[in-house]
Amino acid sequence: MARALMQLVLLLLVVLLEATTALDVCTVCDCVDSTTILCRVPVSMTDVVQNAPLATEKLYFACASEQAAVSTNINRLVNLKRFKVCGTLTALPEELFTLTNLKTLELNKNNLVTLPQNICNLPLKNFRAKKNKFTEFPSALLQCSTLVDINLSGNQITSVPDLPNLTKLYRLKLRNNMVTTLAESLRTLTKLKRLVLEGNPLQCCSLDWLVGWTAIDTDAECATPPEMAGEMLATTTAFPDCAGQGPQTHRILWHQLPIHNSPPVIQARVGDTIEWYWTLQFEIHTVRPLDHFDIGPNSPGNFIIGPATYSWVVPEAGLYNFYCDIHPDMTGRILAEVDDIGVPTPALPSSPLLEKWVDELPTPTDYYPDSNNRMTIEMEEVQVTLHRDLPPTTMWTYEGLFPGPTLHAQKDQALTVTWRNNLRDLATDQLRTHHLLPVDTCLNGPHVWRDLPRTVPHLHGAHAPSKFDGHPDYAFVPGEEREYIYPNQQEASTLWYHDHGMGITRLSVYLGLAGMYIVHDQAAEDAMGLPPQARQLPLVFTDRRFLANGTLYYPPSYVSRLEGDVMLVNGKVFPKLTVTRKFYFFRLLNACNSRHLNLTLSDSTLKFIVVGSELGFLGAPVQADFLMLGPGERSMVIVDFSTLAAGQEVYITNGFQLADTGTSDIPLLLKIVVQDSGQRAYLPPANPQPLPPPNPNAATLIRSFTMQHEPDECTGARWTINNKGFNDITEIMVKNSVEIWDFVNPSTHVHPMHIHMIRMRILSRISLDDPSETEVLPLAYESGWEDTVLVMPRQTARVLVYFQDMPGRYVYHCHVLEHEDQEMMRQFRVIHHPTDCNHNSICEANEDCFSCPNDCSRAARSACGNGLCETAHGETCQSCAQDCAGDGINYCCGADATCSDPRCVAEGWYCLPEALEPACCGDDVCEGSETAAQCPIDCA
Repeated sequence: MARALMQLVLLLLVVLLEATTALDVCTVCDCVDSTTILCRVPVSMTDVVQNAPLATEKLYFACASEQAAVSTNINRLVNLKRFKVCGTLTALPEELFTLTNLKTLELNKNNLVTLPQNICNLPLKNFRAKKNKFTEFPSALLQCSTLVDINLSGNQITSVPDLPNLTKLYRLKLRNNMVTTLAESLRTLTKLKRLVLEGNPLQCCSLDWLVGWTAIDTDAECATPPEMAGEMLATTTAFPDCAGQGPQTHRILWHQLPIHNSPPVIQARVGDTIEWYWTLQFEIHTVRPLDHFDIGPNSPGNFIIGPATYSWVVPEAGLYNFYCDIHPDMTGRILAEVDDIGVPTPALPSSPLLEKWVDELPTPTDYYPDSNNRMTIEMEEVQVTLHRDLPPTTMWTYEGLFPGPTLHAQKDQALTVTWRNNLRDLATDQLRTHHLLPVDTCLNGPHVWRDLPRTVPHLHGAHAPSKFDGHPDYAFVPGEEREYIYPNQQEASTLWYHDHGMGITRLSVYLGLAGMYIVHDQAAEDAMGLPPQARQLPLVFTDRRFLANGTLYYPPSYVSRLEGDVMLVNGKVFPKLTVTRKFYFFRLLNACNSRHLNLTLSDSTLKFIVVGSELGFLGAPVQADFLMLGPGERSMVIVDFSTLAAGQEVYITNGFQLADTGTSDIPLLLKIVVQDSGQRAYLPPANPQPLPPPNPNAATLIRSFTMQHEPDECTGARWTINNKGFNDITEIMVKNSVEIWDFVNPSTHVHPMHIHMIRMRILSRISLDDPSETEVLPLAYESGWEDTVLVMPRQTARVLVYFQDMPGRYVYHCHVLEHEDQEMMRQFRVIHHPTDCNHNSICEANEDCFSCPNDCSRAARSACGNGLCETAHGETCQSCAQDCAGDGINYCCGADATCSDPRCVAEGWYCLPEALEPACCGDDVCEGSETAAQCPIDCA
């Protein structure tokens, strides 16, 4: 009896001890209510589960708790309906699958690579496992017929299999995986309304079956998404990945909808098929051409009863409008152009998944001139770390930096820069004789110089003499250097410098040869109320595409545009910036090859306060909800963070919709985190001095330039301006003259047109589809001085151009670098005024061979010893053995052998068959066969 009593006492003591040591869950976690527990801090799941009330229905473990395993006693919480755990899970215990009330299971940010087959024992409706280690769609889920919502974003899944048993599935999210294919049987899932595939390298050509699938709503996305919106007026299968793989089919769901004030435009190419279809029984429609184009036998009165399909092949480029006779509100239009026909578009690899906002935004290194207003900038091949998790990337840089150093100059103080091409192969340390990236010899420049890494720096926006402007003809090779003098006789402004080598600009800039150049004027900056230097930051936007080893990827043959899938700001991938609750001054630069930006701030209470355009301050700040910046464009803005709370996060976003997808594939560019260290709001100038409006009456001539895309024997299709090439110089103007230039864009692409040496004001934009429409004035932030203008699709951009006081050959071109490297770059010539010619047979100041031909001579642009066998100018192996191959006996280049003879273009030999415009004495450039004796004003 005594022994039994003693055992009872001991048992009571144990129970009492356990009760006193039991975990009070609500002290370490948040007990939101009697059934919900949220654990935000590190805590043992086993302890929480063991001591949680049995009535618990929702149990959350945030990432901060870093759970390594699910507690095996989880089965005691029999009422659990929602379980969420974030940590380092690699497996799930059997006990979890006994919870007969569990409807939602969230396993985000763990290390799961597979799921147990008995997971379908749970009555799950929602399963989420974002950012785990899945490489395949979990086969265990295929039998979970109760599932309504699956989210597997941020894994490495490569394909989506048949899901015949998931008949209740409403939403499937696979954002940022490696999905390339989808099972067509997905179409049988009649409940599926949302399919999210953004950020996957989908082969969109295989997804034609998605089009017209009315189960999919407007959230359906692809890596380069098609237009898919269920019951919409027009859907199309013209996926951008399919460009160049033959004619495409565009399917138009012809259905009676509410009146469309803005009819959709189907972007097609000559040879594509347009297919109208309607699905309802006894539905009657016609397809009626509005512009008298031949659309076949379907005419008014010839009605077609549904379900039906009607097809038509686009015969030629043009704009085609159509409508239904029975339902006049059913309208549409087809914009057909010659577009990369026969040009295979390579499948672009996706960059490795890189975590965003882990690197701090760097500030490019500042370079200031020495006491003699000189500096030296060297081009170097180096390895650069662009992201914490990305191996170093081999790049071409200025001074070993990407972007290059920010060069600072003062208004009206000339700066002398020695540009040194010291590009050396990293592996051998030898001067490079071949480009780092593949060079397409179809293009002008490489057709002669092949992949020789010739570089020439262009100071974009500079008022500089022709010989210092960075003309593509003046490129130089590794081991050489050039001295350029920039007068800086211009307003305080944000310029940038980049390589401008003929036919390889896109490659060399992509490799990193770009940086910012600032012309300062302290009085102008003070008048605008700029903050201290510490709160003045350049933001250089560049997009790139990487391989897993950090190597930059660029297609081996010419493509008409290349957008990267990763955004860098100041040389870091998706960085973050910490600011204080004050106002900041940003110098914005779009340094992308092809990508246009439509910048906004994610907080709607913030605006861009635009204080300056490309070539100077505006005088009076203007507020803007967005900023459109094409490649090469800049803007100077204030952003006032003083109204935000400490800890608040803001993003600079990009809303520019790609022409072929209608979406922005990189919506977030830069994360900004606000710290609390005192407030200071921006105070605009007390007495602003707005710029006077441009005066079109100052122009003495109007010229028109049409952007054209036409077939090309070598590249398949090429971009041109007025159907002319680089060496067709037809624009000659007197210095200090003023002209109106109309840039006409009949295509669906945006073309940022840049003119060297000049400054200009934007006058208006005019619709090509309805010329009777009123001219649209430039946006307020475009009202200043510019050197680049965005020419929007189907519009004419009219600009007032001021040609300044520096004669010579300059270029104008589209600043989509892939277009520029083709034939969308031409030359113009500025000459002296003929009234300055004194006719004394001596070429003197303010005279040249155009304005004063009797005093100033011309000479051949060829010159023996320049490394180029110029056969059209009479050079042969006998007259110029150092440039032209051949021994004069077996063969002689320029004589019995032409530039098409492989011997004339063997390694180290270069041959030019075309004749060039003569060199002009008096244009400030000593070139070709000009000599000091013949033209002292240029060559002395």
